[in-house]
Amino acid sequence: MCDVIAASTEELREIYQTYSDWVLDYDREGIDNLFLKS
Repeated sequence: MCDVIAASTEELREIYQTYSDWVLDYDREGIDNLFLKS
């Protein structure tokens, strides 16, 4: 398991898009909300 931290979501967007299937179920809703909101 690994946590990835950055100052902004934009810095993590590519990592999220590539590895979003690695997000743990209990974190998924919150993390998806950060990256999928319009």
